[in-house]
Amino acid sequence: MFSWGLIETDPGNYNWQNTDKMVRVMQQDRVAVLTTLWPFADWDQETCHGDQPKAQPTFPELGDSLYAPCDIGAYTAWLEATVERYDGDGVNDMPGLEYPMRHWEVSNEPEMQKPGLTFFQEDSAAYLELLRASYKAIKAADPLSVVLLGGQAGMFDSMVEYWEPILQEAHEFFDVGNIHSIRSSNTFFSAEYRAFLDGHGHQEKPFWVTEALIGESSLQGGSEEELA
Repeated sequence: MFSWGLIETDPGNYNWQNTDKMVRVMQQDRVAVLTTLWPFADWDQETCHGDQPKAQPTFPELGDSLYAPCDIGAYTAWLEATVERYDGDGVNDMPGLEYPMRHWEVSNEPEMQKPGLTFFQEDSAAYLELLRASYKAIKAADPLSVVLLGGQAGMFDSMVEYWEPILQEAHEFFDVGNIHSIRSSNTFFSAEYRAFLDGHGHQEKPFWVTEALIGESSLQGGSEEELA
């Protein structure tokens, strides 16, 4: 897991052991990696969010305080070091890196903020600033990198409302849109999300479906072959 606090366990001390191990396994299998970057470190969160409500995180490894970084400089320094380690340019690379990792997702489903399913505890404006800072840091370390939005969980009203102000302002801070569909849409919201991006001036931006699941209810009225 590429989480700030799991790599930079104390300010200025980076431990790459677990991420290096994961990357080696992926590269042995010749798998291209899309990496989600989690911007949380307990030691950072305590400095300005210590008195704020705690989350019930989906991934306990992230901790229970999932706010925007307090020290954005420390966060972006970690981000640049992370991208630099895995970009394959021969500078401060992971020993034995076989090919570059160039695809980075800035957090995940930040609009999901309910008990047991929380990935971020702040509003659209806070995510926009996180995206802005992250994009600049990633591109500074690797100009060839590809930055994805944190996957939008679907096209339901609350999700659209969260992402709308972000898309209005984020024209220069992402390369690829990102939509999820978990047992919600046989077409993975492809047409709806394309229209959502286009409606906010992102006609030139591609998008990826990075989480997808078709449930049994989706098979009603059609065969598995037709859905495929």
